[in-house]
Amino acid sequence: MKTLSLIILSFFISIPAYSDVVTEGETTVSYEFSIEGLTDLAGYTFVAYPVNISGGSPVNELFILEGDKTYSFVGKYFDPDIYVIETEKLDPEKLTNQVDYGYTGEDESGDKILNYLKENFTMIGTISSVYSVPESVDYSSVKDLYIVSKDENGIKLSFSKREFYQNGKLLKTSDKNDLNEDIDSSFNFKYMMLSTSILALLTIVFIVLKKRKFVK
Repeated sequence: MKTLSLIILSFFISIPAYSDVVTEGETTVSYEFSIEGLTDLAGYTFVAYPVNISGGSPVNELFILEGDKTYSFVGKYFDPDIYVIETEKLDPEKLTNQVDYGYTGEDESGDKILNYLKENFTMIGTISSVYSVPESVDYSSVKDLYIVSKDENGIKLSFSKREFYQNGKLLKTSDKNDLNEDIDSSFNFKYMMLSTSILALLTIVFIVLKKRKFVK
């Protein structure tokens, strides 16, 4: 009885682990984003932080966003915030120092880049990145399109659409606002079904053993 209980307990403890690593049944995809409308707000400077382009040990880096360029980075653990400042209030040298600095989490003084941005910039939104997806998907890369605009309430960042590509070919688009749900729902459903099946099997084994008096 104790052995069976430990098996069931270990099964439930192992369930959350899939969210931290790429497990069996998952694969990684490349991710990139672009923001439309930056050229219409030429009097402002926009940056994205934190981003990681190393592909190795996470290093928080900063993108200075220009025009309608497309930016790519490693999506795991990173959902960069978008910050804005009036260009005339910006000290270019200080911003360049932040770009060159990078943050590894080892500096005792804390994240200097984040502190600098909070003190001088305004955060207007967050990029919701993608890293791992079910192996069953038919695409290998994801691109998100955002729009910046200005009204009487200030500058805002809005999600526009998500594009799915395979070998550079656009397969489909989605206008869902919950950016992670449409990627993860298929895998989560399959995982839930697998969990239910295993639990049912363990229950049947327990009942059979009890009837045969192997379990008291």
